[in-house]
Amino acid sequence: VLVSSKSITVFDKENEKLWDAPLAFPAGSVSVDFGDGAKAPCREAGNTLYLYDSQALTSFELVSGKVRWRMPLPGVESIRLDSDGMLYVTNPESVSKVDPETGKVLWKLDKKDVRFFLSGKFVYLSKAQVSGADMIRNLWTGKEIPTHFRIFRVDPKTGRILWEFYRPKEPAAMDFENNRIVLLFPTEYRKDPKNPTGRPLVTPGELEILRYLTF
Repeated sequence: VLVSSKSITVFDKENEKLWDAPLAFPAGSVSVDFGDGAKAPCREAGNTLYLYDSQALTSFELVSGKVRWRMPLPGVESIRLDSDGMLYVTNPESVSKVDPETGKVLWKLDKKDVRFFLSGKFVYLSKAQVSGADMIRNLWTGKEIPTHFRIFRVDPKTGRILWEFYRPKEPAAMDFENNRIVLLFPTEYRKDPKNPTGRPLVTPGELEILRYLTF
């Protein structure tokens, strides 16, 4: 696949041209996360080529170049396919589940300040937030300002939040493997308010593994 600012050209494995198509918006500099570690403006899946051109996501028939559907959506950050082949498309404002056959949006969730994760058939969101009330109160007390961290599991059929997991601190890293969640909390060092010039207080690091059996 060769993508320029104004067109897309698709070749077969023998480097023979299959088809080309004009683009309504530039795509050459677009970088979308498809979940495999690489970022690009397009992704092949089965007999379909998905292309994002900065303003819309387009589904092409891979061999003929026929446009199956086009979904206007500015600012796409990531496109994921679950184990059933369904699409999850995120931009800074939302995460949408899309039918890959028709381009129909099946459900849409507000995604502002939220991270999206997909593992097999399991859909998760995470959010880390600092409370303004905590900031004001702890400025007076000198205590550490907590980060409120939450994980939400989303029903892939309806987009409904199924449950919420909470910790009063944010992990340094996390990983999702189907119904298993791994959270890594680093070792923390902070001043002792009773002895500011002495040895710091140490909170040991923690590896927390969650496995939910009631899915």
